[in-house]
Amino acid sequence: MGKFELARPGVIWLIAWRDIEEQAARLRPHLNTLLPNGRAALLRFWDPRVIHALNEAYRSADDRDLFRTAFEWQYLHEGQRRYITDHEPSN
Repeated sequence: MGKFELARPGVIWLIAWRDIEEQAARLRPHLNTLLPNGRAALLRFWDPRVIHALNEAYRSADDRDLFRTAFEWQYLHEGQRRYITDHEPSN
């Protein structure tokens, strides 16, 4: 574990095969979400607490689309290294 990661538990490591602009474009559609009451909200997927909860809650293929925007997501949860590796389907 890196010093920065331990000092700032809000760090997520995103392993991607795209350049930064293309990666940002892939993530952008996932920023906004609808709440059950119909109001719009900002989805803070860059927060390890949020991404961990999303990984637990998102089970359908459509929900998991967020995780397929990168090769791998890494973060710390309760001091343990966690990995999310939902890759895009091969064509």
